[in-house]
Amino acid sequence: ALSLQRDLYEGFSREDFQAALGSLRAKHAPGSRQFNVERQKLFLTVQSEVLPRHGFQGSPKGVFQMMDALNAFNYSEEFQQLGFALSQLLGLVDSPPPGAEAAAAEEAQEEVREAEEERAPAADVEVTVRHAVREEEVQLTLPSTATMRGVREALAAKLGRPEVLERGRLVRRAGGALTSFKDAEPLGARRSILLVGVDDLQPAAGAAHALTREQALSLQRDLGAGFSAEGFQGKLSELQRLHGTASGKFKAERQKLALSVQREVLPRYGFEGSARGVLDMMQAFAPFNADEEFQAYGAWLEQLIRREAPPPEAEAAPDGPAEPAAAEAPQGAAAAAGE
Repeated sequence: ALSLQRDLYEGFSREDFQAALGSLRAKHAPGSRQFNVERQKLFLTVQSEVLPRHGFQGSPKGVFQMMDALNAFNYSEEFQQLGFALSQLLGLVDSPPPGAEAAAAEEAQEEVREAEEERAPAADVEVTVRHAVREEEVQLTLPSTATMRGVREALAAKLGRPEVLERGRLVRRAGGALTSFKDAEPLGARRSILLVGVDDLQPAAGAAHALTREQALSLQRDLGAGFSAEGFQGKLSELQRLHGTASGKFKAERQKLALSVQREVLPRYGFEGSARGVLDMMQAFAPFNADEEFQAYGAWLEQLIRREAPPPEAEAAPDGPAEPAAAEAPQGAAAAAGE
């Protein structure tokens, strides 16, 4: 494990890698989704060389397996120090590793927060479970008194995948490594948790996928951001020029073009980035067809896909329609599907 860390440190220290990392920071805002995605790809240029020397695949799956294997050494002070050095080298942490005093203070603060949660009346809260390696996340609605096992049980039930409960582990970052939560540990004030132990957060085949109203609206906004991008609109214009808007060829090609956005957006909400995922999304949208705001965003997506002139309200609010009229028929799902 220490040898693997040292090999990674050597690769990440190379001048060309550090220059590329600096360019990423200049090009994309650190912390943004695009920055995180591109940084992960850059990390893999080193990991794909180093991991096979230590028996892992030089792929995202190999990275996941490595992290799982390294978790067994969290007790080692030298391992923790090397892990922190790697995190500093990659710009993942800005301050020196916390000492015992800082760790105790943080733990005490967490206990205070949890005590306050226990005294407060139980209420439903939104919790985001993120895959530790893949760009996937699932939103759960849980009682504030839930335990970590309760989080895994809810996630397994929502995805229709018992192995999430059997093999999945909820973890937190500590000193550049991942440490597991105990099953009985309370959720407390945490609203975002990492998961390891399973390959992805996709629902099982045939499992019903549910969205909250907030998630449905957020999904529409993310699709709208992709559909309104200059590159997408340019390609859509070219399709219109080549095939006209009434031809079957145009409609088929438009759906393919829409999928180029959907395959990036849908996995963030637990759907496959595929035509099947689009169908599942449309089914999950069904409960919101009577919702006025949902329909308003559907009308906005419709305008983006069909290249109709947007209303003045939409032009004034690039993130979505400010006060658009509700659609006459349930079109939120169809527009999101690129139809």
